[in-house]
Amino acid sequence: MVALSIMVMLLGLSLTYSQRGSRQIILFKERARVMQEIARARSLTATLFKEKGEKICGYGAYITKENPSDPDNKLILYKDLPLDGETCTIQQNSSDQEYDSGEAIDEFVLDPNVYFCSDPSEATDIFFLPPKPDLFFDGVKALPDPDLNGGNTTEQTEISICLTEDPSQKSTITVNLLGQISSE
Repeated sequence: MVALSIMVMLLGLSLTYSQRGSRQIILFKERARVMQEIARARSLTATLFKEKGEKICGYGAYITKENPSDPDNKLILYKDLPLDGETCTIQQNSSDQEYDSGEAIDEFVLDPNVYFCSDPSEATDIFFLPPKPDLFFDGVKALPDPDLNGGNTTEQTEISICLTEDPSQKSTITVNLLGQISSE
């Protein structure tokens, strides 16, 4: 009887840890997918891949920050097209360095067990402009010096992904002004 009760207790503990572990795996898997898509945008910019002779100014990743219960927690990989159809230079403001409808290349929806839970002040749009590539967060060029950017430094942005059942468990992706992508 004692052996049976110990076995039942151990089985219950193993099931609890197994469920917790599987949620952690989903969180880390989705973090890897988001990092991969951001890296893909950076890579496409470096090669400036063009489809059907189309003029493309660069590539980016747009992150929707919706309600965790909303199924549209997604990341959209996009190509930035010139507003006038011809010119991509920043000085002429001919492309906006942000996602607009009609620019999507690919999108993926996060697993329903996780959602984007970044701080509202963090960027939802990460754009790479060739040839370096220069980096833009929400249409603002990433700069290390606050005097060059109206008093704001935009050296990096963070994207957080949280578990739906336990928002305190999250994983954070950081993209710095050099385009390096890291996670914690």
